Amino acid sequence: MTRSTSEVTISVELLITLPDRTIPFSSVVKEALETRLIDPAALPPAAVPADALIVPAKGIGTALLEQPAEAIAAQLGTPDAEEQPGFKAPPSDGG
Repeated sequence: MTRSTSEVTISVELLITLPDRTIPFSSVVKEALETRLIDPAALPPAAVPADALIVPAKGIGTALLEQPAEAIAAQLGTPDAEEQPGFKAPPSDGG
């Protein structure tokens, strides 16, 4: 396990001037950050259900990417052509 510690100190000194007086103000903020790298072998495996697991170049859920498109569509269903809610890009101005 590797550890690193960083400390930051921010000091601020101000003079606040009002029409009838000047007020000195100062503030000090100290923060420490510790970073530890953990051995990936020490982490428990992710709990992802088999039907939601995406493995690049291998499969999506239980559908293997080496199958013909018709077999994947039969297993997962065909995409719905209906408009889906969500972010929409603004219309192009043709430029």
